[in-house]
Amino acid sequence: MARKRRTTASRSVGSGLSAAAARRPSDSWRIAAGAKQDDWAKDGSRLTPTHSGALQIVRESLAFLRASVADLPEAAMEWKPLPTASTVSVLVVHAITSTRFFLRAGTGVTVSITEYRANDRARAFRTTGVPKDDLLAMIDAFSSEAESILAGGAEEQLSSTIVMSTTDGLPVPTRNGAATIMAAIAHLREHVGHLQLMHDLWLAANPV
Repeated sequence: MARKRRTTASRSVGSGLSAAAARRPSDSWRIAAGAKQDDWAKDGSRLTPTHSGALQIVRESLAFLRASVADLPEAAMEWKPLPTASTVSVLVVHAITSTRFFLRAGTGVTVSITEYRANDRARAFRTTGVPKDDLLAMIDAFSSEAESILAGGAEEQLSSTIVMSTTDGLPVPTRNGAATIMAAIAHLREHVGHLQLMHDLWLAANPV
């Protein structure tokens, strides 16, 4: 049975506003992302403003990511607009694994960027055959995990230089904890926009 396209999406594409933009949450993202007014660290103390703000933007970004995936049919998860492009499933898994790695690094967890590149990152770009519901479950689970990661951060880590061990000879940027967390969020947001574009390209390539 042909998928019935939403009227709002059709109007928005015709008026020059992307279908994804028409359905992106505004203030309502707070509910979808599970945002809380007050966030607390594992030891019961209040999160620093930096960690709390980072958590807010991560939740918002994951809500946008989820909205784009949820609005697509199962067939779109493995679709590519061109042979060299990444699929929706690849983008979701990479967005989650990369954000996890850099948030952990930024909150003082000892990490190896060489191992990340060779394992988590490489596996993410080989992702295939993951059902849509599983991708949505990954996004939901990571929203809670990100809260746990950031709750482990401390004020002193924000200004301390983050050391990510490497043995592959590839460059590693020198950043403090705050910059590492910001880089994690910027990278996540980049792939949110990437996936929103994929959403619109699918709708354009599969009119109903």
